[in-house]
Amino acid sequence: MSNFCIVCTPRSGSYYLFEYMCKTFDLVEGNEWFGRNKEVDLINPMELNTTPVDIDWTKNEDLLSMKDIQRRRKHLENFPFPYCIKVMPLQLSNTPSQVNYSVWQRVDIACEILEDFDLIWFKRKDKISHFCFELTAMYCSQADYPRNREYSTYNPNKRTTPPPNSFTATEEDFKRYMFREEFTNSVMDNFITPVVWYEDFVEDQDGVMDEIQQCFGLAGVYLENNKKKIIENPDYTEIFTNYGEIESWFR
Repeated sequence: MSNFCIVCTPRSGSYYLFEYMCKTFDLVEGNEWFGRNKEVDLINPMELNTTPVDIDWTKNEDLLSMKDIQRRRKHLENFPFPYCIKVMPLQLSNTPSQVNYSVWQRVDIACEILEDFDLIWFKRKDKISHFCFELTAMYCSQADYPRNREYSTYNPNKRTTPPPNSFTATEEDFKRYMFREEFTNSVMDNFITPVVWYEDFVEDQDGVMDEIQQCFGLAGVYLENNKKKIIENPDYTEIFTNYGEIESWFR
């Protein structure tokens, strides 16, 4: 029985693959099982009440405590059905109790947990577009933002495009983005696992699913209504006041 974990970074578009895989291969959905300080329904959520963690999402994301991570990990050990979850490696090893750990200690912690699963690594080729979308999502997820999540939702009926000159990226934003990318790379360098590129998935969803099916020996039927409509990126050159500077950071 395959128990899948899609490894990704924030706002990479992994949700599209996650949804299509779960519906096609009849997998129970766990979504960001280790990543959010709230209930994520995997059949029996009531036994997994979490301890509140007071953190700043813009710096640390919504993290569980290590005690909660181990509780959720234990829940999956005896889970009776094939499932799929998503994990961002920093979520596994950036808890308040690990704040003074070295990067490599935290890499080791993430690796040890990820060994429990059949891994698929979801990545983006276009780093600038990924960076801009992640920042857009971060800015409009802040509590005082007037149009909360409207610019970053995966619901095509609710997504709108930010007006020109809505955001200005900072070097701190870039450093934080690169740290997450490099940390994820350091973790996944320890595994031999299929890699799915967002751009390839957008181009040929069924072709990518064929590769996953063959790799893991799965059976499923591809249905068009199981696919999430993929929302095209807006023109970030218009939305960010300093797009030229952003390009220079990635050179």
